[in-house]
Amino acid sequence: MNLKQIATLIAGGLLFASSSFAQPKLVDKVVAIVDTGVVLQSEVTETIKRVKTNAQKSGQPLPPEDELKSTVIDQLVLRRIQLQMAQNMGFKISDAQLEQAIERIAAGENISVEQLRQSVLNSGDTYEQYREELRDELTINEVKNGSVRRRVYIGPQEVDTLLKLLEEHGGQNEEFNLGHILISLPGNPSDQQLAAAKEQAQNVVTALEGGENFKQLAMTASAGSRALEGGDMGYMSVNEMPSLFAKAIKGKNKGDIIGPVQSGAGFHILTIFDIKGRQTVEVQEVKSRHILIQPSIILSDDKAKEMLKQFTAQIKSGEKTFEALAKEYSEDPGSALLGGLIDWVEPKIFDPVYKEKVESLPIGEISEPFRTNFGWHIVEVLGRRTQDATEQRKREQAYRMIFNRKFNEEVENWYHEIRAQSYVEILPES
Repeated sequence: MNLKQIATLIAGGLLFASSSFAQPKLVDKVVAIVDTGVVLQSEVTETIKRVKTNAQKSGQPLPPEDELKSTVIDQLVLRRIQLQMAQNMGFKISDAQLEQAIERIAAGENISVEQLRQSVLNSGDTYEQYREELRDELTINEVKNGSVRRRVYIGPQEVDTLLKLLEEHGGQNEEFNLGHILISLPGNPSDQQLAAAKEQAQNVVTALEGGENFKQLAMTASAGSRALEGGDMGYMSVNEMPSLFAKAIKGKNKGDIIGPVQSGAGFHILTIFDIKGRQTVEVQEVKSRHILIQPSIILSDDKAKEMLKQFTAQIKSGEKTFEALAKEYSEDPGSALLGGLIDWVEPKIFDPVYKEKVESLPIGEISEPFRTNFGWHIVEVLGRRTQDATEQRKREQAYRMIFNRKFNEEVENWYHEIRAQSYVEILPES
């Protein structure tokens, strides 16, 4: 019996809770077959429930139930395809990675992990369910990022050109919160398919110009990856959004309906939800030097710590210099040859414990020995400074803008390709 036959039996209700044939009991129902997997009715029901809850909280209107269900199924199909790709690649998020992600989420909300767990329970979900769904989200992001990043190439000349452009225009100071609706096209569309999609896109524009709610219509009509968020693409500069969109919104104002604009993926309809100025970001940098001693089978934790205490005493007495001890003993190959020097950098790049030390330690004072994931350290802060935007940072910013634009362009193409390459069958309702 093949997968389709099994799915048909499940869809027809022939899945039992026990081996007894006296009383059949439907456990779940298949709504779509996706390659070697399925999308279940329970997933659709739960996703619709969450979309409705989020919409209620934000005051966002929803499309009719059947249209919302269709959009949800399409998104779950895409999700299933990506999870199967991860499985075929042998990729999995470990429990340790999952716990780190949960800690970051809790920290971002200024609550403890226990408070986050209680919040999940209060919402009606189980904490285990929350963990596994987060694991899936992390997995999907890794698969997407890994697959799309390799398709993005940025040449040095592109960065130079953008840097010159930004200098000519005094930098980038506007960000646009775009709304996006995609009327998709199949690969190599016929003239009839092209005409039908164009007509559908024009009908969407007409409806929007007639006062229809953009986010509600996006959830109904869009085949874009942000459909369930009402087509909301978030804030981005013109250099971060797809080139097609940047050109289309030029000279447009908040609330304008833009399009349809054609690309290989289909017809795009845009709106500008909001426009805001870009704020100048000042960067705090620190210059420090350190000595790292790594415990081993031969060198115990206590012995490593004691060595650093002796080094501190030798430096303070003038017997040895920090630079000489770092060159002779430090096990950080990146800084040891420089006498332990770590030149001007943002503290955020460091291990959290090290970061806290260089942010709080008075300039010129040597710390007590402390432990990080790398071993035992002593550190001396040589200076702190506030940087506006160094040339290196400007170049990094330009690179990031180009990357974000190309990534956003490629991710929609990638979604379109993996969907077209997969076997997908939406089963009729019984």
